[in-house]
Amino acid sequence: MMYHVTHRTTFAYTQPVAISHHVLRLMPRSHPRQHCLRSTVMFDPPPSVRSDGEDYFGNPITHLTIQTPHPELIVEAKTLVEVMKPDPISLDQSPPWDQVVQQLQTPLGSPNLDAQQFMYDSPYITIDDATY
Repeated sequence: MMYHVTHRTTFAYTQPVAISHHVLRLMPRSHPRQHCLRSTVMFDPPPSVRSDGEDYFGNPITHLTIQTPHPELIVEAKTLVEVMKPDPISLDQSPPWDQVVQQLQTPLGSPNLDAQQFMYDSPYITIDDATY
């Protein structure tokens, strides 16, 4: 299935801003079931400095600096994304919960590395022994 996604944000300031810095996360990343076929981002006013990269999770990010006075900033992203239908989940091939917990105890570099970051307390959620 093809999706044409348009996102527009207008930052309107009460008085002109002399300089502004922005980090944008407006472009989806591609993975096996999702392909970002085309993506453009428009800025008004245009940035003095722009750099593109990826965040910790591999998502595309754009850093902007606007160094001219501006009363507003308009950002518009247009993306064409192809999303494939997921394969059905075979429950007999899905590991039981206790096996998943055991796999998360393996050393760094294991295939479960991405999931290990969610094993610890956060400022909003604490580990509860009853959940294991």
